[in-house]
Amino acid sequence: MTQLQWIALLCAYVVVVALGFVAGRFVVLPTEVNDAKLRAEKELKRKIQSNPLVILVNLLEMGLGAVGFVGMFFLWHLAPYLFAAAIFCKVFLPPYPATSWHAASGWQMMLFHVEFILDGAILVIAFFGPARHLFFQ
Repeated sequence: MTQLQWIALLCAYVVVVALGFVAGRFVVLPTEVNDAKLRAEKELKRKIQSNPLVILVNLLEMGLGAVGFVGMFFLWHLAPYLFAAAIFCKVFLPPYPATSWHAASGWQMMLFHVEFILDGAILVIAFFGPARHLFFQ
């Protein structure tokens, strides 16, 4: 895998994440669902403010993810490890307290799953696949 192909894969990941954000903001859900979602968000904000550990875990995940992802653009040898740590935090330490339900559009859920697939693909390609030589020489 060439450096250009690796950067194209990372750019595709950025596009999927951005589209997921857009889908979450602009796809219209039914009024009853939006009202319930707003009430749940207020309750979630109250829970987060009462638990500083949740804020620390969220900052850890975002920091590791940002540094690891940007580092992979510049082929920094520690970047895949930081990105893997961020994915671990994303999967096993959710950045918010558990809620009993979640409202999302089909587009938002599809892009969320594509993002998770790309998370795994980037990690596998960086550690074991054809991009390994870019980081571990």
